[in-house]
Amino acid sequence: MRSSVLSLAVFVFLFSCGPEVGVEQPDDAGAAGGGAGGSTGGGNGASVTFCEVKPVLQAECGSCHGVSPVAGAPVLMTWADLQASSPRGGTMLDRSIIRLSTTPVAGAMPPNIGGNAADIGLFTDWRANGAPDCVPDGGTGGGAGGGAGGGGGGIVATTCASGLTWSFGNNLGVRMNPGEACASCHQSRRRGPVAGFMGTVYPSLHEATMCSVTSVPAGLSVQILDQAGVVRSTFTISSTSNGNFYGGTVGMPSPYRARVVQNGVVKSEMLGAQTNGDCNVCHTAQGAQGAPGRIHW
Repeated sequence: MRSSVLSLAVFVFLFSCGPEVGVEQPDDAGAAGGGAGGSTGGGNGASVTFCEVKPVLQAECGSCHGVSPVAGAPVLMTWADLQASSPRGGTMLDRSIIRLSTTPVAGAMPPNIGGNAADIGLFTDWRANGAPDCVPDGGTGGGAGGGAGGGGGGIVATTCASGLTWSFGNNLGVRMNPGEACASCHQSRRRGPVAGFMGTVYPSLHEATMCSVTSVPAGLSVQILDQAGVVRSTFTISSTSNGNFYGGTVGMPSPYRARVVQNGVVKSEMLGAQTNGDCNVCHTAQGAQGAPGRIHW
Protein backbone atom coordinates (compact mmCIF):
# COMPACT_ATOMS: atom_id res chain seq x y z
CA MET A 1 0.00 0.00 0.00
CA ARG A 2 1.01 3.55 -0.52
CA SER A 3 1.71 5.76 2.43
CA SER A 4 -1.22 7.63 4.00
CA VAL A 5 0.06 10.88 2.54
CA LEU A 6 0.15 9.50 -0.97
CA SER A 7 -3.24 7.86 -0.52
CA LEU A 8 -4.75 11.20 0.40
CA ALA A 9 -3.14 12.81 -2.62
CA VAL A 10 -4.57 10.18 -4.95
CA PHE A 11 -8.07 10.72 -3.66
CA VAL A 12 -7.93 14.50 -3.67
CA PHE A 13 -9.85 14.44 -6.91
CA LEU A 14 -10.91 17.16 -9.38
CA PHE A 15 -9.60 20.19 -7.44
CA SER A 16 -6.54 20.84 -5.34
CA CYS A 17 -7.06 21.62 -1.69
CA GLY A 18 -4.62 24.50 -1.82
CA PRO A 19 -3.21 26.99 -4.33
CA GLU A 20 -2.92 25.76 -7.91
CA VAL A 21 0.46 25.07 -9.38
CA GLY A 22 1.76 24.06 -12.77
CA VAL A 23 0.42 24.91 -16.20
CA GLU A 24 -3.19 24.21 -17.12
CA GLN A 25 -4.94 23.72 -20.41
CA PRO A 26 -6.98 26.69 -21.68
CA ASP A 27 -9.29 27.79 -18.90
CA ASP A 28 -12.65 27.76 -20.64
CA ALA A 29 -15.79 25.66 -20.49
CA GLY A 30 -14.98 23.73 -23.64
CA ALA A 31 -11.45 22.62 -22.79
CA ALA A 32 -10.43 19.01 -22.28
CA GLY A 33 -13.63 17.67 -23.77
CA GLY A 34 -14.11 19.13 -27.22
CA GLY A 35 -16.58 21.75 -25.98
CA ALA A 36 -19.96 21.27 -24.34
CA GLY A 37 -21.07 19.04 -27.18
CA GLY A 38 -17.81 17.12 -27.55
CA SER A 39 -16.40 14.01 -25.99
CA THR A 40 -13.09 12.27 -25.62
CA GLY A 41 -14.43 9.20 -23.87
CA GLY A 42 -15.20 6.85 -26.73
CA GLY A 43 -18.55 8.11 -27.99
CA ASN A 44 -20.73 6.92 -25.11
CA GLY A 45 -22.19 10.34 -24.33
CA ALA A 46 -25.69 9.31 -25.39
CA SER A 47 -26.00 6.90 -22.45
CA VAL A 48 -24.02 8.39 -19.55
CA THR A 49 -25.99 9.79 -16.60
CA PHE A 50 -25.11 10.79 -13.05
CA CYS A 51 -25.84 7.15 -12.09
CA GLU A 52 -22.47 6.25 -13.63
CA VAL A 53 -20.65 9.34 -12.36
CA LYS A 54 -21.76 9.17 -8.72
CA PRO A 55 -19.81 6.02 -7.75
CA VAL A 56 -16.61 7.60 -9.08
CA LEU A 57 -17.21 10.72 -6.99
CA GLN A 58 -17.89 8.66 -3.87
CA ALA A 59 -14.96 6.31 -4.30
CA GLU A 60 -12.28 8.65 -5.56
CA CYS A 61 -12.95 12.13 -4.20
CA GLY A 62 -15.05 11.76 -1.06
CA SER A 63 -12.06 11.93 1.27
CA CYS A 64 -11.31 15.52 0.18
CA HIS A 65 -14.46 16.79 -1.55
CA GLY A 66 -17.06 15.07 0.64
CA VAL A 67 -19.35 16.57 3.27
CA SER A 68 -16.30 17.40 5.41
CA PRO A 69 -13.98 18.87 2.75
CA VAL A 70 -10.23 19.09 3.32
CA ALA A 71 -8.41 22.44 3.46
CA GLY A 72 -11.16 24.47 1.83
CA ALA A 73 -11.78 22.13 -1.12
CA PRO A 74 -15.25 22.53 -2.66
CA VAL A 75 -17.87 19.87 -1.97
CA LEU A 76 -18.36 17.86 -5.18
CA MET A 77 -20.64 14.96 -4.33
CA THR A 78 -23.99 15.65 -5.99
CA TRP A 79 -25.41 16.45 -9.40
CA ALA A 80 -26.16 20.00 -8.18
CA ASP A 81 -22.58 20.47 -6.95
CA LEU A 82 -21.18 19.77 -10.44
CA GLN A 83 -23.77 21.93 -12.22
CA ALA A 84 -22.99 24.97 -10.05
CA SER A 85 -21.11 27.86 -11.63
CA SER A 86 -17.34 27.85 -11.30
CA PRO A 87 -15.63 31.10 -10.28
CA ARG A 88 -13.28 30.44 -13.23
CA GLY A 89 -16.16 30.29 -15.74
CA GLY A 90 -18.43 27.51 -16.93
CA THR A 91 -19.70 24.93 -14.45
CA MET A 92 -17.88 22.98 -11.77
CA LEU A 93 -18.13 20.00 -14.12
CA ASP A 94 -16.32 21.97 -16.84
CA ARG A 95 -13.70 23.02 -14.36
CA SER A 96 -13.29 19.47 -13.06
CA ILE A 97 -12.59 18.13 -16.55
CA ILE A 98 -9.98 20.84 -17.06
CA ARG A 99 -8.23 19.94 -13.80
CA LEU A 100 -8.26 16.24 -14.60
CA SER A 101 -6.66 16.96 -17.98
CA THR A 102 -4.13 19.59 -16.91
CA THR A 103 -0.55 19.21 -18.12
CA PRO A 104 2.00 18.94 -16.67
CA VAL A 105 0.48 16.78 -13.96
CA ALA A 106 2.04 18.88 -11.19
CA GLY A 107 -1.07 21.08 -11.45
CA ALA A 108 -3.59 18.36 -12.20
CA MET A 109 -6.07 16.40 -10.16
CA PRO A 110 -5.27 14.01 -8.54
CA PRO A 111 -2.16 15.97 -7.52
CA ASN A 112 0.98 15.06 -9.45
CA ILE A 113 -0.88 12.22 -11.17
CA GLY A 114 -3.71 13.67 -13.25
CA GLY A 115 -6.94 12.02 -14.25
CA ASN A 116 -6.90 8.63 -15.91
CA ALA A 117 -8.38 8.22 -19.39
CA ALA A 118 -11.43 6.32 -18.14
CA ASP A 119 -12.45 9.04 -15.67
CA ILE A 120 -11.85 11.86 -18.14
CA GLY A 121 -13.85 9.97 -20.75
CA LEU A 122 -16.72 9.34 -18.34
CA PHE A 123 -17.00 12.99 -17.32
CA THR A 124 -16.73 14.34 -20.86
CA ASP A 125 -19.27 11.82 -22.18
CA TRP A 126 -21.65 12.75 -19.39
CA ARG A 127 -21.30 16.43 -20.29
CA ALA A 128 -21.87 15.63 -23.96
CA ASN A 129 -25.13 13.91 -22.99
CA GLY A 130 -26.33 17.10 -21.27
CA ALA A 131 -25.16 15.92 -17.81
CA PRO A 132 -28.53 14.38 -16.84
CA ASP A 133 -29.24 13.48 -13.26
CA CYS A 134 -30.53 10.01 -12.34
CA VAL A 135 -33.20 8.63 -10.06
CA PRO A 136 -32.84 5.65 -7.72
CA ASP A 137 -34.33 3.10 -10.17
CA GLY A 138 -31.54 3.78 -12.65
CA GLY A 139 -33.54 6.09 -14.93
CA THR A 140 -32.71 9.72 -15.58
CA GLY A 141 -34.12 12.89 -14.14
CA GLY A 142 -33.76 16.46 -15.35
CA GLY A 143 -30.24 17.41 -16.41
CA ALA A 144 -28.32 20.34 -17.82
CA GLY A 145 -29.50 19.37 -21.29
CA GLY A 146 -33.20 18.74 -20.81
CA GLY A 147 -36.20 18.00 -18.62
CA ALA A 148 -37.20 14.95 -16.66
CA GLY A 149 -36.56 11.69 -18.45
CA GLY A 150 -34.12 13.16 -20.95
CA GLY A 151 -31.40 10.74 -22.01
CA GLY A 152 -33.15 7.45 -21.14
CA GLY A 153 -31.45 4.87 -18.99
CA GLY A 154 -34.06 2.49 -17.54
CA ILE A 155 -33.46 -0.16 -14.90
CA VAL A 156 -29.81 -1.11 -14.48
CA ALA A 157 -29.18 -4.85 -14.98
CA THR A 158 -28.40 -6.80 -11.82
CA THR A 159 -25.16 -8.73 -11.67
CA CYS A 160 -23.54 -11.45 -9.57
CA ALA A 161 -19.75 -11.24 -9.63
CA SER A 162 -19.26 -14.64 -7.99
CA GLY A 163 -21.81 -16.43 -10.16
CA LEU A 164 -23.00 -18.26 -7.02
CA THR A 165 -26.32 -17.99 -5.20
CA TRP A 166 -26.73 -18.54 -1.46
CA SER A 167 -28.59 -21.85 -1.04
CA PHE A 168 -28.35 -22.60 2.69
CA GLY A 169 -31.44 -20.69 3.81
CA ASN A 170 -31.52 -19.19 7.30
CA ASN A 171 -28.44 -21.07 8.45
CA LEU A 172 -24.71 -20.52 9.15
CA GLY A 173 -25.08 -17.36 11.22
CA VAL A 174 -23.53 -14.16 9.85
CA ARG A 175 -23.16 -15.63 6.35
CA MET A 176 -26.89 -16.11 5.77
CA ASN A 177 -28.93 -14.43 3.04
CA PRO A 178 -26.51 -11.83 1.59
CA GLY A 179 -28.28 -8.75 0.29
CA GLU A 180 -31.45 -9.29 2.31
CA ALA A 181 -32.72 -6.64 4.76
CA CYS A 182 -31.37 -8.39 7.86
CA ALA A 183 -33.28 -6.74 10.73
CA SER A 184 -36.55 -6.78 8.80
CA CYS A 185 -36.17 -10.51 8.18
CA HIS A 186 -35.26 -11.18 11.81
CA GLN A 187 -38.27 -9.21 12.99
CA SER A 188 -40.67 -11.06 10.69
CA ARG A 189 -39.27 -14.42 11.84
CA ARG A 190 -39.09 -13.30 15.49
CA ARG A 191 -35.57 -14.65 15.59
CA GLY A 192 -32.19 -12.96 15.47
CA PRO A 193 -31.00 -9.42 16.30
CA VAL A 194 -33.09 -6.46 15.20
CA ALA A 195 -30.94 -3.62 16.58
CA GLY A 196 -27.57 -2.26 15.49
CA PHE A 197 -26.06 -2.08 12.03
CA MET A 198 -26.50 -4.93 9.53
CA GLY A 199 -25.84 -5.19 5.82
CA THR A 200 -23.82 -6.67 2.98
CA VAL A 201 -20.79 -5.22 1.20
CA TYR A 202 -20.58 -6.19 -2.48
CA PRO A 203 -17.96 -5.68 -5.21
CA SER A 204 -20.31 -3.47 -7.29
CA LEU A 205 -23.50 -1.42 -7.11
CA HIS A 206 -26.09 -3.74 -8.64
CA GLU A 207 -25.41 -7.22 -7.23
CA ALA A 208 -28.47 -9.46 -6.97
CA THR A 209 -30.00 -10.45 -3.64
CA MET A 210 -28.65 -13.81 -2.45
CA CYS A 211 -25.56 -13.47 -4.66
CA SER A 212 -22.73 -14.95 -2.58
CA VAL A 213 -19.65 -12.81 -1.92
CA THR A 214 -16.81 -15.29 -2.28
CA SER A 215 -13.84 -12.94 -2.48
CA VAL A 216 -13.54 -10.16 0.10
CA PRO A 217 -10.45 -7.90 -0.23
CA ALA A 218 -8.05 -7.85 2.70
CA GLY A 219 -8.38 -4.86 5.03
CA LEU A 220 -12.05 -4.16 4.17
CA SER A 221 -14.28 -2.55 6.80
CA VAL A 222 -17.42 -0.47 7.29
CA GLN A 223 -17.03 2.60 9.49
CA ILE A 224 -19.88 4.38 11.29
CA LEU A 225 -19.37 8.13 11.74
CA ASP A 226 -21.24 10.74 13.73
CA GLN A 227 -22.29 14.02 12.15
CA ALA A 228 -18.97 15.62 13.12
CA GLY A 229 -17.17 13.06 10.96
CA VAL A 230 -15.73 11.14 13.92
CA VAL A 231 -15.48 7.37 13.45
CA ARG A 232 -17.53 5.79 16.23
CA SER A 233 -17.32 2.13 15.24
CA THR A 234 -15.57 -0.10 12.68
CA PHE A 235 -16.89 -3.44 11.43
CA THR A 236 -14.27 -5.62 9.75
CA ILE A 237 -15.59 -7.62 6.79
CA SER A 238 -14.26 -11.15 7.18
CA SER A 239 -13.21 -13.18 4.15
CA THR A 240 -15.67 -15.85 5.32
CA SER A 241 -18.63 -13.55 6.10
CA ASN A 242 -20.28 -13.60 2.64
CA GLY A 243 -19.83 -9.81 2.70
CA ASN A 244 -22.16 -9.45 5.68
CA PHE A 245 -21.53 -7.38 8.81
CA TYR A 246 -23.33 -6.80 12.11
CA GLY A 247 -22.68 -4.86 15.31
CA GLY A 248 -22.94 -1.57 17.16
CA THR A 249 -25.93 -1.98 19.42
CA VAL A 250 -24.69 0.28 22.23
CA GLY A 251 -23.64 3.92 22.09
CA MET A 252 -23.94 4.34 18.34
CA PRO A 253 -24.72 7.79 16.93
CA SER A 254 -28.10 8.66 15.43
CA PRO A 255 -28.25 10.16 12.92
CA TYR A 256 -25.09 8.65 11.47
CA ARG A 257 -23.08 8.37 8.26
CA ALA A 258 -21.12 5.36 7.00
CA ARG A 259 -18.28 4.56 4.64
CA VAL A 260 -16.43 1.56 3.24
CA VAL A 261 -12.67 1.61 3.84
CA GLN A 262 -9.95 -0.69 2.55
CA ASN A 263 -6.58 -0.49 4.27
CA GLY A 264 -7.26 3.10 5.31
CA VAL A 265 -8.49 4.27 1.87
CA VAL A 266 -12.14 5.35 1.51
CA LYS A 267 -13.77 3.29 -1.26
CA SER A 268 -17.34 4.60 -0.98
CA GLU A 269 -19.10 6.92 1.44
CA MET A 270 -22.65 7.72 2.54
CA LEU A 271 -23.07 11.49 2.53
CA GLY A 272 -26.58 11.96 3.92
CA ALA A 273 -27.57 11.49 7.57
CA GLN A 274 -29.37 8.19 8.30
CA THR A 275 -31.13 6.65 11.28
CA ASN A 276 -32.00 3.11 10.10
CA GLY A 277 -29.26 0.56 10.76
CA ASP A 278 -30.90 -2.09 8.56
CA CYS A 279 -28.67 -1.06 5.67
CA ASN A 280 -30.00 -3.38 2.95
CA VAL A 281 -33.47 -1.81 3.20
CA CYS A 282 -32.12 1.02 1.04
CA HIS A 283 -29.01 -0.61 -0.42
CA THR A 284 -30.85 -2.99 -2.75
CA ALA A 285 -29.68 -4.10 -6.19
CA GLN A 286 -31.42 -1.10 -7.76
CA GLY A 287 -31.25 1.24 -4.77
CA ALA A 288 -34.18 2.61 -2.76
CA GLN A 289 -34.95 5.84 -0.92
CA GLY A 290 -32.10 7.68 -2.66
CA ALA A 291 -29.39 4.99 -2.36
CA PRO A 292 -27.53 4.37 -5.66
CA GLY A 293 -27.47 0.60 -5.13
CA ARG A 294 -25.48 -1.78 -2.97
CA ILE A 295 -22.91 -0.93 -0.31
CA HIS A 296 -19.75 -1.67 -2.25
CA TRP A 297 -15.95 -1.53 -2.22
